[in-house]
Amino acid sequence: MPCWVKICGVRDLATALLIEKNGFSAVGFNFYPKSKRFISPEEARFISENLTTIKKVGIFVNEEPEKIIRILNYVGLDYLQLHGNEPPEIIRKFPHSTVIKAIPAMENLPELIESYISKSPFAILIDTPTENYGGSGKTFNHQRLSFLKELDFPVIIAGGLNESNFQQPLKIFKPFGLDFNSGVEISPGIKSSRKIVSLKKKLKEAGCLS
Repeated sequence: MPCWVKICGVRDLATALLIEKNGFSAVGFNFYPKSKRFISPEEARFISENLTTIKKVGIFVNEEPEKIIRILNYVGLDYLQLHGNEPPEIIRKFPHSTVIKAIPAMENLPELIESYISKSPFAILIDTPTENYGGSGKTFNHQRLSFLKELDFPVIIAGGLNESNFQQPLKIFKPFGLDFNSGVEISPGIKSSRKIVSLKKKLKEAGCLS
């Protein structure tokens, strides 16, 4: 069964068009000012206006809901990824089933997951714990969280995934989706066309993309 696959941290139109052409599910725009992959709403809107079929996701960290909604409408986003310490209740402040809530793979993960999915987000995203918001580019112990495969809710796996290691979470979790960022980069914020095309090939071989 095909997976929902997002390439995050996109900052230019050429990369976004390549991702769309290769059949990925979504592109992610990072609106967290401290991120090396930050993009302004104006730049993201220009890219968004030139895309036709791919879904657009905006990444936010502890941002005011009113500002998030303004950017959602201005850029033309399909989903919002909340990647900070946002409480479960905030999910209800946004249009129904538009929120992807990122949760670090910590000891109390089952309780955290339950508190968020009770508010009906689109999906939850499990990422590697880090002191820096917005992702670490490192993997986490997938075996330790094998219980996720029993969760009857869309789960997206992130955290240092690349063309060589995404198969492991596929086998362990059978997740709804996968999220790639640093694994398809030349350097932080600079995506590699070669890595994106190669990843598409490997995902297709694994049955994740058609």
